[in-house]
Amino acid sequence: MPKKKLKTNVSSEENEVDLGVVYKPTEQDIEATRLVYDEYDYMWENVMNQSYPEMNDRTPAQFWDDSQKRANSYVPSRASQGKEEWQANVFTGTTRNKIRAYVSSVSKEPPQMSITATNKKSERSMRRAEVVKHMIRHSYIAYDNPEMNIFFDGWDCAVSGTVIKYDGLIHKTGKQPIVETFDAVTGEVKLKDDEERVLEDCPIEIEIPLNKFFVRNAYIRDVQEQPAVIRVDWITKDDFELEYGKYSKAKFVKSRAQIRKTREQVELFFGDRWFDRMEDMENKIEVIKFFSKAKNKYIIVADGVPLLVAPMLWGRVKKWYPFTKAIFEPFANSNLFWGNSMPNILMPHQHTEKALHNSMLDKT
Repeated sequence: MPKKKLKTNVSSEENEVDLGVVYKPTEQDIEATRLVYDEYDYMWENVMNQSYPEMNDRTPAQFWDDSQKRANSYVPSRASQGKEEWQANVFTGTTRNKIRAYVSSVSKEPPQMSITATNKKSERSMRRAEVVKHMIRHSYIAYDNPEMNIFFDGWDCAVSGTVIKYDGLIHKTGKQPIVETFDAVTGEVKLKDDEERVLEDCPIEIEIPLNKFFVRNAYIRDVQEQPAVIRVDWITKDDFELEYGKYSKAKFVKSRAQIRKTREQVELFFGDRWFDRMEDMENKIEVIKFFSKAKNKYIIVADGVPLLVAPMLWGRVKKWYPFTKAIFEPFANSNLFWGNSMPNILMPHQHTEKALHNSMLDKT
């Protein structure tokens, strides 16, 4: 039996809505979604988009951008510095050279990990800790390159001041053909039929871009002490289907471009702010993962649709966030969540050298 179609007031075939996949959220869905978007707005407005005296009255995003430009020896235009066209405009590579030398020396010998294991009675077990240490070490060696990782982790930490990692497991299944034969002369390929296969099944460690990880309190240093954190990402439809396609409500998720076609008929109970901030990412899907120890909640929301609403999954009694954090150096107020960067520490020296270098060239 063909599915019914509902036409909107706009006279366009593209604005037909398939009633077979209309999303009707329950009260629990609405409550969970509103919680996530309210927390997102709070963390953005009161934490991520605030300027801090430790960062010379810059927002975290401005601080990271400035640090990365200095590490790249970015040269501002003469006009932005009030210079004449004939004047020298050189940004020396001292900061980058010092970062490279520092990180290279650290990455030669990756630091040894320290593991503490306890039982249900909180008694420490040295033997269990040793077994777990070797299991973790094997997982890194089997699936990754520790030396390369420590170099790039050290580089990102020195440049931006902070590194945040997600540690977990990845298990993906899907249909994928297997190549049986390939003729290099004719280019003929013979494939096996598509079957449901395990595509990936291994431990993973993912570095999270700092602008995609929100915290609720900027002056709580330890990520595990935060009352709530958010990890946000903007992905394509194909990537969404690969990672979340088997979730029961994934079929209801629509991009902003799809929602915009029926904007007048859809009440965005999760807020107009989402619709506005996604203006430049119409064909992408915003996935927000909300973690809260205080509320004991783990919620995944994709463009207003709650894919998962559950208690915190990590830890039986005492809960844990699946994130780790490292900083390059603390600020004078060591309680600030983010760390100071090497380009920012070298800023006065770099400015002095730059001014001297350019003035000498001008005089010459």
